[in-house]
Amino acid sequence: MNPEPTDLLGAHSAITLGSFVVSALAIVAAVVGALVNARMNRQRDRQLRDDEARSICGALVGELTSLGDEFNDIAKRWDEIASDPGMKQGHHLIPNVALGVRVMPPLLPKFGLLPAEAVRQVIDAYVLIERFRPTLLLFGGRPFREQIDMQGKKASDVAQTARDTAKRIKAAIATLS
Repeated sequence: MNPEPTDLLGAHSAITLGSFVVSALAIVAAVVGALVNARMNRQRDRQLRDDEARSICGALVGELTSLGDEFNDIAKRWDEIASDPGMKQGHHLIPNVALGVRVMPPLLPKFGLLPAEAVRQVIDAYVLIERFRPTLLLFGGRPFREQIDMQGKKASDVAQTARDTAKRIKAAIATLS
């Protein structure tokens, strides 16, 4: 039995239609798969960025807390010097606190992961930390190795500068938290 020509045409049409449907479904599946994969990649990347930002914040908070404590200690010590007439007559050493900055410089390229206000506050705090030594020199201090030799009669100025720096550091920590 020879198939009739119309039957061949019908079989050929069915095969063509079937191939078209299968191809269309394959394309739709590929597009949906690509979209789902892209969404999952974006979520993973966002999570990685958030984790890195939290890590950066934690490192900066740790360093700033330590530096802030040091400035508070300096302010307290120099308040005591200011209130003691005998100590006001002498010379005292102040550490160069900026030498304790170790964490922030390598993290600078990653500051783009942090909110703009936090970056501004953190940079302001580190600028004040860096300016502390030159400010003491302007008050009449003299460099002595890695410290500043300061006259006790400048105790109130030193204490106030240290207190102001500690406040700025505390504000930076608050924006990171």
